[in-house]
Amino acid sequence: MQNYLDIIDKVIKNEGGYDNLYYADGHQTRAGITWKWNVPWWNSIGIHDPKDINRQGIDHHIQEYYVSKLKDFKIHLFGEDKLALAYQFYDHAINDGFPDATKVLQSFLNCLAVEGGKLLSVDGKFGLMTTHALQMALARHDTWKLEALFKGARRNRYHVKYLDKLKAGDRQHAINCLISWNNRI
Repeated sequence: MQNYLDIIDKVIKNEGGYDNLYYADGHQTRAGITWKWNVPWWNSIGIHDPKDINRQGIDHHIQEYYVSKLKDFKIHLFGEDKLALAYQFYDHAINDGFPDATKVLQSFLNCLAVEGGKLLSVDGKFGLMTTHALQMALARHDTWKLEALFKGARRNRYHVKYLDKLKAGDRQHAINCLISWNNRI
């Protein structure tokens, strides 16, 4: 990856491209943007019915959506020299929400904390303490190590989600999700 826009391209590719229309958990989704969770955004671009999300000519809106999420998810804090790690966080935030991705990051950063150092609250809030811990980790550790460890943290989170889906009784859906999640990492 050369820049932040490459992160977006990879996520959209993971989502099946701009024109991929499917039903995620029974909810209409296009390019990874689910109607149910993004009604205000869909309405802001003139789409007021989930049946219309396959309208042609909205690729630029989809691109703008993902660009806005770069800022919302504080991707700049990872630095342009750590794009692979930034991608891992961004992709997780896009798919499981910013608070969930932040919890995974906080748990991950707690594992890297200096012995005797203050641990982060794993609360899903990306505040000053999380920002500081991220900056310390980025300064102290090689990028490839951070990326490998964060991928492991994502896999652990997905395993827990898989078990939750199994308990809910939808075995095939759980398996499909686990395969999809692991392909993203």
